[in-house]
Amino acid sequence: LEHRFHYAIRLLPTQCLHAERFLNNDDLLPSNLRLFCPNVDFVSSYCSLVACKTTIISEMNSIFNMDRSVVTQLQTVLPKEYGYVILSGGVGTFLVNMYLGKRVVNARKEYNVKYPAVYSADNDKFNCVQRAHQNYLEALPLFLTTSFIAGTVHPLKVTAFNTIYLIGRIVFAHGYYTGDPEKRRRGGFMYLGFFGNLLLTIHVGLSMAGLV
Repeated sequence: LEHRFHYAIRLLPTQCLHAERFLNNDDLLPSNLRLFCPNVDFVSSYCSLVACKTTIISEMNSIFNMDRSVVTQLQTVLPKEYGYVILSGGVGTFLVNMYLGKRVVNARKEYNVKYPAVYSADNDKFNCVQRAHQNYLEALPLFLTTSFIAGTVHPLKVTAFNTIYLIGRIVFAHGYYTGDPEKRRRGGFMYLGFFGNLLLTIHVGLSMAGLV
């Protein structure tokens, strides 16, 4: 019966008559099924499922059409290359955050640092791993703000700066992971991306204010 319902629900609503014959035909359904389910209205159940399926599909189409409409409107005011800013600034920062966060989780298990302690009182190796992630999170709001603002006018430059910043963050973190905090400076080139976006944001602000 389960397989039969899966087949029936794939039928179009206009095929309800075919479904009725299919579901109520005693030759097609096992004889003991009618015995154990004498009060089941298979046709009504099927039609309810079809109505539910049709409603869901209609709602999904409305959402997709609305999404396309919003994207179309954004494309009229934002450069096409702004998509790269979204991918590097939004998706890129998420992936780096997940990577750094996973390293902290692994370090907690390795060095037996229990929640809710943020840092260890006697294990600097764990503290270095945690600090790499915390430093990333501390700078993230300003980085994203400058990225998304400057990207409205300088999308390709911002994408390049975002890439430099995120790669630098990973190098910065791995320097910390050695247990020697001074080695974090290997990723210092990330500030080229950070301050690059900041300067571009200042330029956008001055331009909008009519000062440049």
